[in-house]
Amino acid sequence: MPPPIDTKEIVFNHVPEHYQTFSFSHKSEFWKVCDAISTSENIIRIFITYHHEGIEALADISEKYPVQLLAHSLNTTEKMGFACIHTIKCHSDNINYLEINDEKVGCVISLPLYKHLYLTGIEGEGNSFAEQAKYAYQEIDYLLSKSNFKSHDIFRFWNFIELIEKNYDIFNEIRKSYFQLHDIQNFPAATGIESSLINSKISLCAEGTDTAEAIQIKTLNSNLQNEASDYGPQFSRGKVLEFLDEGIKKIYISGTSNVGKNGESVFFENSDKNVKYVFECVEHLLKKESAELNDIVFSIVYSKTEEHFNVFQALYKKNNWNFPYIPLFTNICRENFFFEIECMAITTK
Repeated sequence: MPPPIDTKEIVFNHVPEHYQTFSFSHKSEFWKVCDAISTSENIIRIFITYHHEGIEALADISEKYPVQLLAHSLNTTEKMGFACIHTIKCHSDNINYLEINDEKVGCVISLPLYKHLYLTGIEGEGNSFAEQAKYAYQEIDYLLSKSNFKSHDIFRFWNFIELIEKNYDIFNEIRKSYFQLHDIQNFPAATGIESSLINSKISLCAEGTDTAEAIQIKTLNSNLQNEASDYGPQFSRGKVLEFLDEGIKKIYISGTSNVGKNGESVFFENSDKNVKYVFECVEHLLKKESAELNDIVFSIVYSKTEEHFNVFQALYKKNNWNFPYIPLFTNICRENFFFEIECMAITTK
């Protein structure tokens, strides 16, 4: 497992950002770490994975910080909670928190060279999954407009869906309609995964930036996997933000599972080959930007079985990896997908 508290730092425009990943056994432990961090830094976003009862106990976090709460949708022996807190050390005038119904759902960071948007835990309303998904996208458009951003400014989406095997095709059609409405053809990086949620059947997160002068954005393509849009879902394998004046790259790798070169599922009958192949695909994308796994500052590991997670942990130990991760035991978008990882890496190479 990663260290109890793993802190990664990067400095953009003379402003430090931290990604702090840790485990906790009780709500009080989480708040102790969170409150200690918030005394000297602004919390941008929190991702938490936990069992369902633990997530429900943490629901009040959104009154204070933007948070995405994710509960395991499958049975697991894992009783610990895991969190990654993303922070920035800047003046309070440089950060504007966004709220819906008295809950924090994101923030805008305004610095001299760029303006950055984080949307977190955007949930839907309505009776059906389709109604809730459409509503969530409407909320995103509302927050974009309120913050003077456009839909084209978003380069990364997270899509957390209840009962994904039932709802994923519906979601893909609604996402396709949203992209068509806004003429989005250069698809953002994305994760589409199942999670047990508290108040909604869908929860979305997004990240965007509004400048093309200080930051160059490009799409990552894989030589090992074809584009997801070739077989249906509209997202890219990854995105790279290069801060031109500082020579720093943020590399966003989409949720990556065992897809082959023609969109087929591969190595799903062997857990060792399955997990190794997924990491081969992730390393391949990182190497395109002269990065490696230990440059990862944030990641979520999704496992359908304890067996696949144990294979991952054995690889992690064997290869002396030290990147931070938080685990979620859940179904993935295909019946024969058993393991998936998403990550963000930072490099100055």
